[in-house]
Amino acid sequence: MIPFRVAQTALMGIRYSDHAKEPPGCNIYKLRQALGLSQRAVADKCRPALDHTTIRRLENNQGYTQDTLERVARVFNVTIQELFLPPELAEWPTLPEEARERIAASIADSAIATKYRSHG
Repeated sequence: MIPFRVAQTALMGIRYSDHAKEPPGCNIYKLRQALGLSQRAVADKCRPALDHTTIRRLENNQGYTQDTLERVARVFNVTIQELFLPPELAEWPTLPEEARERIAASIADSAIATKYRSHG
């Protein structure tokens, strides 16, 4: 299977529709495109198989269940959590622990700064 970060890198120049900019839809779309699969092909690879319209709804963030996400995640060899990563953090699973800690600390610092800015 294709590593998540490769899908992100391979598709840097591809534009996708406005409705697919938020996870998990944008990530499912990117992974599917990186593998060169149709929505029907992804649906058929799921065990048990899904209807291809389910993949379309997932990519459009029009509702999903945990079971459906688990089946799709297995097709792409990723976790459900990775499907929900912001596109900017697509390489998170491959980052060294030290880098993850630095990013987490930066996010925490930003949240604290925002809190104090809103009270000022």
